[in-house]
Amino acid sequence: PSERYLVAVRCKAEGDAGFSASIRWRKDGKWDFGLTGCLFENAGVDADEWMLLTGIVEVPKEANGLGLLLTSESRKGQKVWFDDCEMYRIP
Repeated sequence: PSERYLVAVRCKAEGDAGFSASIRWRKDGKWDFGLTGCLFENAGVDADEWMLLTGIVEVPKEANGLGLLLTSESRKGQKVWFDDCEMYRIP
């Protein structure tokens, strides 16, 4: 069976700025966008306070690496912060 991981990232935004965290897979040293990634987003929740984005990802058999991408969807004058990015293997 494939390995599974719990992913957790703390996020905070000013105003209605959006943000997300996603997992993308690597194969043989290159990004493989054909492998299904995972996206965790704030789904329109007001995040003037720190919030925790979490999710469980299952590693595709073909993947031999991964990247955690943190994305801000803010306009001029807005800010987004990310902190405490963590990943734990689920036994």
